[in-house]
Amino acid sequence: MAGLPPSSLAPVPEWWPFRNQLILTLAGMAAVRLGVTDLMIGTLATDGQHADGRPEFIERISGLMGMQEGGLTVSAPAISMMADELVRTSCVPREVLGWAHSCHIGNFACGGCRGCAKHYQTWKALGWEPH
Repeated sequence: MAGLPPSSLAPVPEWWPFRNQLILTLAGMAAVRLGVTDLMIGTLATDGQHADGRPEFIERISGLMGMQEGGLTVSAPAISMMADELVRTSCVPREVLGWAHSCHIGNFACGGCRGCAKHYQTWKALGWEPH
C-alpha cells in the first residue's frame, strides 16, 4: 500500500488494514512456542481513531486468541493514556526515547509525516526539545 493513494475506507491517510491483528498473530505464534500466555500491545488513547486501537478490538482479539491452542490473552495496559503520560509513568529516559521514531514514510524520521508530528508533540508535552 506504500506509495498508493489512501483507500476510501481509510480513517487516516497512512492506514494499514489489519496491522495490529497481523502483529498479534505473529507474536502469538512465537508466544505459544515459548510458553508465554499473555500478550500486551502498546495501544494508546490516540490510537482509537483506528478500529484496531479501540478497547472492543482488544477484547475481541483476546477472546479469539484465547479460544485457540495456547489460550493466549491480549491486553493493552496503556489504552487510556496519552503518549506523554506513558513516558512519564514508565520512566523511559530521554536518551532512550531519542532513539525512537514513528515515521510513516521511511526507516528514518522524515520530520513531516503524521507519525513524526505525533512523536514531536509528545516531546513537546514532556517539555523536551525534539531530537
